[in-house]
Amino acid sequence: MDMKIGKRIGLMLLVCSVLVGCWPAAAQEINTPKEEVVYASLAPDGTVTGIYVVNSFELEAPGTVVDFGEYESVQNLTSTQSLTYENGEVRVWAEQGVFYYQGNLRSRELPWKFSIRYFLDGEERSAAELGGQDGSLEIRIAVQKNPLVSPVFTEACALQISLSLDGRQCQDIMAEGGVVASAGGSRQVSFTVLPGEEKTLTLTARVRNFSMDGITIAGLPLGFSFDVGKLDFGQLTGLLQSLQEGIGKLDDGAVSLAAGASGLADGLEQSVAGLDSFRKNLRDFASGLEKLEKGVQELQDGLDRLSQQNDALLAGAKQLVDAAFQTASQQLSQQFGAAAPTLTLVNYEEELERLADLYPVTAELLGELKSQLDGAASFYAGLVAYTGGVSNAAGGLAEWQEGLNEAVQGSSQLVLGADTLADGLLEMAKGSRDFAGGVRAYRNGTAALKEQTANMDVLLEERLEQTIQDMLRQYGGTGEIASFVSARNTQMESVQFVIKTEGVSLPASPEEPNPPQEQLSFWQKLLRLFGIY
Repeated sequence: MDMKIGKRIGLMLLVCSVLVGCWPAAAQEINTPKEEVVYASLAPDGTVTGIYVVNSFELEAPGTVVDFGEYESVQNLTSTQSLTYENGEVRVWAEQGVFYYQGNLRSRELPWKFSIRYFLDGEERSAAELGGQDGSLEIRIAVQKNPLVSPVFTEACALQISLSLDGRQCQDIMAEGGVVASAGGSRQVSFTVLPGEEKTLTLTARVRNFSMDGITIAGLPLGFSFDVGKLDFGQLTGLLQSLQEGIGKLDDGAVSLAAGASGLADGLEQSVAGLDSFRKNLRDFASGLEKLEKGVQELQDGLDRLSQQNDALLAGAKQLVDAAFQTASQQLSQQFGAAAPTLTLVNYEEELERLADLYPVTAELLGELKSQLDGAASFYAGLVAYTGGVSNAAGGLAEWQEGLNEAVQGSSQLVLGADTLADGLLEMAKGSRDFAGGVRAYRNGTAALKEQTANMDVLLEERLEQTIQDMLRQYGGTGEIASFVSARNTQMESVQFVIKTEGVSLPASPEEPNPPQEQLSFWQKLLRLFGIY
């Protein structure tokens, strides 16, 4: 009986031990919420020489700080309280407020691998060989993801890489893809590597007696999030709506212009038909000079009526062209504010080119606007040429009428002149018909432009939202904050990286030999002790 009881007790103890062994996941302690700043030292070529982490905790009340990490050593930076570090776990009692401790990592792996190479006059040199040198310097900084470290950091953090160069030692500094700024006598060169990117950055300069402080690299999370739907594109789409209204008016004007051009062509063709009758009358000149004079007078009257319409036609066309340039000027004013010029037939090409140079991102839009204004200018120039032709024709016919008496004496020459005039009018009629066809094509173009831009404001807003969303997905980060030192730290508030390389130093000056020491006797030493010798 006692043996059975003993066996049962042993079995119960075994079951309990198994249950206890399965329990640690529920009983495991979590870390105290914290921030990590990872400091790393690099050799001049980018090799990691050491990494330590400053962990900070903001405590609302006194208590025990619990943290995890694989450290070679730890150091309290806030108080004299001893840290307990066992099996990757740090414990320490801390007072209310901010508590800091430093942990020196065993690992020498960062989320990024840096390779820094130096070239002087095209020949690769080590940093130690560059100090005090002259020539053409090139520095190449290759940034790659480290496959041995979780990608959560490279996907969430952007790198700001900065070099400080002495302006007296370095000139003609070029940094493709970077920014060069002056700070006193120094030149600050900055590069940015966005989350998920791998890049090779290049800096060139002409150096003399070269030296340089270490390269500084800051890694900061770029995670940000906002509702794209709440963005207000009203100002931009409002400008497009104004453009659409202007295009609508331009199309309406093109309809009127096409109708006028067609009427003009019809009128000229009728004039050619009338001139054919006039030529027939000339051939019958012998049978009736009075009939010839009457026909000439009728023709002169017709051309005079056409000439009288010239001013109205030109005025209407000028208003249309002025309206087009005024609309374009208003659009530019809404887009560029005080920098927008007032466009005219004389200055629009120069002013649009100037704006495109000042605002390259609008060059395509300004090019489209110029094409439209080119059409308006060409139309007006053509109309001026046409009205001038009508006026010239009327004047020529008047002179011809004045010489009618001579034509009576030389009817054959008069008939020949009438034939020449008929040919000219026929060419004019043909040109006017071609002009009417061009105006119709222009009208078709404005109609197509009106149709294609009908929903431009909506399409642009959708495209902008999609582009911003794509950029957020690419560069916005995952929003996840992970501990760099241990996955057991699940309560993280932020992680940042501060990385610096060794600099390039000038070679040391040779030391001067110490002067020989004076040999003193015992009594001389004693007298010197009392200030006598």
